[in-house]
Amino acid sequence: MPRPGEVSLGHNGVLFLDELPEFQRNVLEVMRQPLEDGAVTIFARGSLSDVSLAVHAGGGDESLSLWIFW
Repeated sequence: MPRPGEVSLGHNGVLFLDELPEFQRNVLEVMRQPLEDGAVTIFARGSLSDVSLAVHAGGGDESLSLWIFW
């Protein structure tokens, strides 16, 4: 049985990406669609499962005093 990861375990919470500029663009793009859809589809060990995902996402960089929420 597939198990939810860190993002989907934060359902109804806040996902904060510290040191946002350190994330590669492709990583942020992969995360964008599930955040917009409000769901994550997990496929593992031949089993498919949809997990709700309703989080407020944000990121920051202490050295730049940058804080972004979307």
